[in-house]
Amino acid sequence: MRPAMVTLAVALASIVSGCGTVASLRPLYTEADLDAPATDPRLEGEWVSLSSPDPYEEPFHRSTIAPQVAEPRGFVQRSPGPGNYSVELTPIQGEATDETWLFDLRLVRIGDATFFDAELNVHRVSQGVEVRASEAPFVVGTHVVGLARVEEDFVRLDVLAPTAVKEHLPGSLWNHLGGDDVLITCPTEELRSFLVGHVDDPEAFVTIYLCRPDSECKRRIVDDVLARDPDGVSGLEAGAEYFTASGDHERAIAVRRRVAAIQPHEPRSHANLAEAYLLNRDFAGARKEYAAARALRAVHADVARIPAFGTEVDIAWSYFLEGAYAEVVSTARSNRVSGPLASADLPLLAYYSLIRLGRPKEAIALLTEVTATFLGPSEDQLLLLDAGGRLSDDGAPGAERGVFYRGLREVAAGRTDRAKRHFAAAHPEWHGSRIALAARIELERLERNVP
Repeated sequence: MRPAMVTLAVALASIVSGCGTVASLRPLYTEADLDAPATDPRLEGEWVSLSSPDPYEEPFHRSTIAPQVAEPRGFVQRSPGPGNYSVELTPIQGEATDETWLFDLRLVRIGDATFFDAELNVHRVSQGVEVRASEAPFVVGTHVVGLARVEEDFVRLDVLAPTAVKEHLPGSLWNHLGGDDVLITCPTEELRSFLVGHVDDPEAFVTIYLCRPDSECKRRIVDDVLARDPDGVSGLEAGAEYFTASGDHERAIAVRRRVAAIQPHEPRSHANLAEAYLLNRDFAGARKEYAAARALRAVHADVARIPAFGTEVDIAWSYFLEGAYAEVVSTARSNRVSGPLASADLPLLAYYSLIRLGRPKEAIALLTEVTATFLGPSEDQLLLLDAGGRLSDDGAPGAERGVFYRGLREVAAGRTDRAKRHFAAAHPEWHGSRIALAARIELERLERNVP
């Protein structure tokens, strides 16, 4: 178990970065900085915290930053003044709590760069219990430091990462606190030199973003990530996910193309590009990239560990969405559609394609054979039974996928209104889902009265 000094030494870094933590025994600022403090009024106000452009990540902290007007609560007793900000931080995610973190924040300008120094003062836990750094025994003032870029509605905080300290700072100037936690013990001047020397090293920092509530935060983060490292695959992938989820498929394709150019022999890169083309309704482009992914996987040295890409199911989906029903049937017939299968999608798409081609007897024969011999997931078994009308009408199996196929069944039966309700329940407003796109296309076909 960590002693109290260690716990408070890394507490602020832990809640800010959410991973391995770095705290400094000495401040980043000097007496000269206190005499001529750096200020930025854009820093003041309400913020929420995010750590990535992940379109599905929710803010994890809410903070209020204001100029300090009262005597500092911390261990270091200095008169409040310009450049000394008071920060109140509360968690957003998780169970409801009145937990609050209070700390002091200073901006420090060194050359052309702006840094920050944050010092934890109070941890106000649930039920009104407080732990004050100035009152806890054996606790010394500690600081979390890093780079700061402040704009009107966007702040990027680059917190010093443990790996940078361990790899680039002599071992005599820091202590290992256990896990990934590090306490820097070097003098202020050496700390400043270390930070300045790594300003242009993105690997030396862990980035946290502050955004105004209800602002277009994710887009700003994506632009920042791509601008800082235009060839970083992880950032490009995150950007592509964001553009896909927000419906900007052209940008998603551009980013996916960049990834495929950086990793031309990686099957997944081409499969992801294929899916981006598919969601943008470029079905020929999707099939081309699916074929590339499939070919690369076939010659990969570790083929057994790579998921199947560009399968006949992917190809069949592209044809069905395009309305090329004869090609769906041809794809199904050129591949095994009975016996052990990983998915019921291929026979189901072929079944409904045959119905739309005016060949109901062939459709029924295919569905009967597949249903009798199918050895796949239970959800897919239910989808086949539902297509044959052997399940009750009180629900559809398989969430959005099952609802979509129930909609196709209603179209085949001529029950247009019921079909529309099912397609609407498959979330056609979503932008990053193949099923959502399929539901959207089916609704458009019903509006045009074109199956």
